[in-house]
Amino acid sequence: MYPEGDRENLLPLQPSFSPILLLQLFSLNLFSKPDRVFGKGGAISTILITLKSAFGVVGSSKIPINEWLHALHIDQPHDHRKSMRWSRVLLLFHCSVLVFSIATKLWVLPLIVSFFPFIANWLAYFVGLTQHCGLRDNVSDFRKSTRSIKLNLLTEFLYWRMNWHTEHHMYAGVPCYNLKKLYRVIADDIPKPRTLCGAWQEMREIWLRQQTDPNYQFDTPLPSTARKISPETEDKLVTSIGELAPEGLK
Repeated sequence: MYPEGDRENLLPLQPSFSPILLLQLFSLNLFSKPDRVFGKGGAISTILITLKSAFGVVGSSKIPINEWLHALHIDQPHDHRKSMRWSRVLLLFHCSVLVFSIATKLWVLPLIVSFFPFIANWLAYFVGLTQHCGLRDNVSDFRKSTRSIKLNLLTEFLYWRMNWHTEHHMYAGVPCYNLKKLYRVIADDIPKPRTLCGAWQEMREIWLRQQTDPNYQFDTPLPSTARKISPETEDKLVTSIGELAPEGLK
């Protein structure tokens, strides 16, 4: 959920085929902006955000990853300090890798250890963007705000079965390797999963409509057998994820 004032800054999320973006996705992702697919963005943006985090600077909440960190740190200041320490450990480790590679002239080492998440990450983009793009954001029904897709066995394995994303949100305590089994159990209660191409076609159609109506969000139809959730249902994080909720929120 996003505060109403921030919603226009985060939506709509564009399912882009920009040539510059595609060039980075199939080579080295340096300049991508932070968003809900790559989190901290490309390599340059990730380094800058991690540097700020190491000194306790979260940054503008208009950036999705920062909005999430703002929400966490307000409720859990102790975990904010842990986050700062972790950012410092990351910077120290990767700086050590860079220094070692310079000293030993093993130039490939930083590419393998530090920059591999930014190399040819096209699959993460094309699969990851389908999770929420174009769907409703201000509802307590995860069936309306998330999208599950079918993938081949290899891609599903590499993606940690997160393609079963509606199921993951509805039952956060279920291990990823059981999400497909969970889908089979609750199939009558949730939307039919899209194909990858079908999801992208849906997202592009939503995006085109948002050019004239920026506030438009796709209202995913539910099967006739699905249980109904009242709009007045109270939306609480703790009741949503139960024992998985952080101690500070229990």
